[in-house]
Amino acid sequence: DDARMIKRARLLTASLAFAMQACTSSSAAGPRHKATRLVAPSVSKLQREASSRGLFPPVPSKCVVTGGRGFVGQRLVEMLVERGADKVVSFDVLPRPDDAWNHPTIDST
Repeated sequence: DDARMIKRARLLTASLAFAMQACTSSSAAGPRHKATRLVAPSVSKLQREASSRGLFPPVPSKCVVTGGRGFVGQRLVEMLVERGADKVVSFDVLPRPDDAWNHPTIDST
């Protein structure tokens, strides 16, 4: 079971890297911009500091995140909203977690 969990974690990490690359590559020619001051309530102090001072590539205005209710997917949804996405659809078969960010930009399906 440990080997299977490690394999799933590696696959999930690769999927997240691919998703972030896809989100940023569609508008990679555009200028880098400062992230908005909007920060998810569940982030750590370190994440909050990085979000407030970092320059990030622009994100698409509309995004769909499959697996958006899991640990990694939920953070990806939050990061897209923090970085200026107008609409993020969190698509998953799992029920919405109690600690999920309830933001009007996020549509849980």
